[in-house]
Amino acid sequence: MKEFQALKDKIENKEACLCIVGLGYVGLPLAVAFAKKGFKVYGFDVSRKRVNCLKKGINYISDVDEKEILNLIKKKKFFPSSSENILDYADVFIICVPTPLRKVKIPDISYIISAVKVISAHIRRPKLIVLESTTYPGTTREVILPLLKQNKTNKKEKIFL
Repeated sequence: MKEFQALKDKIENKEACLCIVGLGYVGLPLAVAFAKKGFKVYGFDVSRKRVNCLKKGINYISDVDEKEILNLIKKKKFFPSSSENILDYADVFIICVPTPLRKVKIPDISYIISAVKVISAHIRRPKLIVLESTTYPGTTREVILPLLKQNKTNKKEKIFL
């Protein structure tokens, strides 16, 4: 597993580029925490309004200091974006999208499925994908992995879940 070791080394040496998918109540504090530890962090969110607020230093989550966000952007440690192009640079994806409960009290995983489809189009080398969103056991192997394997370019790629 040479590819796994190379990716592991990049992570341990803080040379891996992380992409937090979903900059909400879980994703934004996580992105800031990793950036403060020295990682280059891309923050991807489909909401342009949310991304533009972050770039201007306008915070929408009380757990994160606005000055800290601007400082990390200025130091080129945190890059919030709504452009899928940033996904090409990531070695690690951490999915932090909403999973609201449906009326029957099971998680709506449609946001997870959408995020994985977007990520899948940008996998070109070994990657680590972490599902941080709250969902039922088995989602990673039963939902995410088959979606990743559907993409023809991913059939030859190493994906670590």
